Amino acid sequence: IAHFKAMNPHLKLIGLTATPYRLDSGRLDDGKDKLFDSICYEADVADMIDDGYLSPVTSKATEMVQDVSGVGKRGGDYIPSELAAAVDDGEQNAAAVEEIIAKASDRGSWLIFCASIAHAEHIRDLIREHGFEAETLSADTSKTERARIIDDFKNGKIRALTNMGVLTTGFNAPGTDCVCLLRP
Repeated sequence: IAHFKAMNPHLKLIGLTATPYRLDSGRLDDGKDKLFDSICYEADVADMIDDGYLSPVTSKATEMVQDVSGVGKRGGDYIPSELAAAVDDGEQNAAAVEEIIAKASDRGSWLIFCASIAHAEHIRDLIREHGFEAETLSADTSKTERARIIDDFKNGKIRALTNMGVLTTGFNAPGTDCVCLLRP
């Protein structure tokens, strides 16, 4: 962008995004390194649901509650190592998976957010023990393997997809009809 602005100081730039922020840099229209001056149009999630562009979300409270009372925070978010230690517990994992199966066995695709890579792998393994196809995505998953897993998930070959920090922004799998947050 800087190159083109140098060529044409009157350059106009427009960006289209579903997420006007990035986890690593914040809002795209804020701060000294902002990419845009302002947001000219925002589509409200409720309006998009009403207009048929998004599916309505139905949340269900869980019976199993993770105890994070002793987990410290840094910068407003839980300290990752402490959070992983608190929630990646054999009994809690088993209870969570049993509840997922009880509430979602009639659902097509389950997307599960975990607290660490090990946590995602433990949940995946427990789901497999119950006879469901499951895979894990993380920063350690190669691009080739990631593409295969996502394709299999979108095509219904994989019922459950556990992940740690990968499918947080801009992931689109229309067949996903159950999202499980196994981390606060």
